[in-house]
Amino acid sequence: MEKKNSEKESLQNSDESSSIFGKFWSIIRSNWLSITCALIICVITIVVVPIIYSIEKSVQKNNETVLLWNTKGITIINQMTLLMNTNNSIGLISALEFGPDGNLYLVDSMFHRIINYDFKLNSLNLIFGYFNGTSGNDSSSLNSPHDIQFNSNQMYIVDSLNHRILVTTISSKQASNLFGTGQSGSSNTQLNNPMSITMDTNSNIYIADYGNNRIVQFNLINNQTNIYLSFNTNQLRNTYVVTPISLKYHSLTNSLVIGQQMGYNVIRWTLNSTQWTLIAGSVSSELNGTSRTLFNQICAIDIDDQMNTFIADCQNQRIQYFQGDGTKGRTIAGVIQAAGTNPYLFNYPNAITFDQNRSLYISDSQNQRIQLFQRI
Repeated sequence: MEKKNSEKESLQNSDESSSIFGKFWSIIRSNWLSITCALIICVITIVVVPIIYSIEKSVQKNNETVLLWNTKGITIINQMTLLMNTNNSIGLISALEFGPDGNLYLVDSMFHRIINYDFKLNSLNLIFGYFNGTSGNDSSSLNSPHDIQFNSNQMYIVDSLNHRILVTTISSKQASNLFGTGQSGSSNTQLNNPMSITMDTNSNIYIADYGNNRIVQFNLINNQTNIYLSFNTNQLRNTYVVTPISLKYHSLTNSLVIGQQMGYNVIRWTLNSTQWTLIAGSVSSELNGTSRTLFNQICAIDIDDQMNTFIADCQNQRIQYFQGDGTKGRTIAGVIQAAGTNPYLFNYPNAITFDQNRSLYISDSQNQRIQLFQRI
């Protein structure tokens, strides 16, 4: 009797299992489309999405969203690099710029001259000024030049302590006076210790009139002069400049990027607007420091066509990189407030430029050398 009951229970369990399986199979058959879609979504989520994400990251890096440089500098010019086989070498380099001939041009404010470095010949060549480094105020002399700007075969020189802008060519040893009277002043035709120059696409040059705390615009076609962002503490802070030391024109935004040395910030001024916006630093110009968003003293800036800004934070012994306006900076060369002579350190970096590959060239001024930081 017990055996029969056991067999009966076994048959019932078997029937129940078959019934459950049948119901499950029936559900699958009646909902096969929905289940198939769900499986496809699972496969995409688990397998395909990570692959796409990894590809996207790679593409972003290749498209220069992520920029990296070797933190160890290579010395390409130092005191052992002689000028035209003489016993002269570089002094204090205040600006670096690649010329139309592909050579690197150096503004030597200590020895009052413009020289270039020929990469093929590994040599320094005198472009303007004197071999012995004497200063002067005539058409072939300079007095503490601070910046240059190229426009085709023309070279514009910021002759700071002569309070003027000169124009010449690479092959000429004579220059013409473009702007300024040669005497310090604050009229619309005068300059006071100009520091930097840049040029827009409409034949306007812009001058960082450092001693007058203003930006001077001069049109090369009609000789018209305009004054912008003049110092006025009765106005809002974002309507005037303080110690503008470095200028770059950004064509994509039709704006000037301005480094304010003792204003402790870098700003963007859209041409002809009444106010500027902050790129990095202290908006009030009252804060300096060592954080990722502050500076101790700005000596030079440079920009690329991707809205990236490079800043020589010279007192902090570092080069800061800002990927867009209002972001936190990243130190790409130097060690904060650590002066030194090894390949990782600076002693007052005060000029910056980069080549077509975006490898960086830095004037390590107190070490009297030019350092190359190769892009990775």
